[in-house]
Amino acid sequence: MNINGAPNGFFINSVDTGNPVLWLVSSVPGTDDYVFTDKYEDMRLEEDFTVVYWDYRSMG
Repeated sequence: MNINGAPNGFFINSVDTGNPVLWLVSSVPGTDDYVFTDKYEDMRLEEDFTVVYWDYRSMG
């Protein structure tokens, strides 16, 4: 998706897309935090939320 002409990517994970959205923004340029999702596995966020990982411009 282009936002103001810049490419942006999103990963969306959810058991039920009717759940509230939890918007996770990458922390630093150079990589996206989506690669760390295995660290959040025990929290099972996708069961209670529609988790959106935003891969904004200049990220991995």
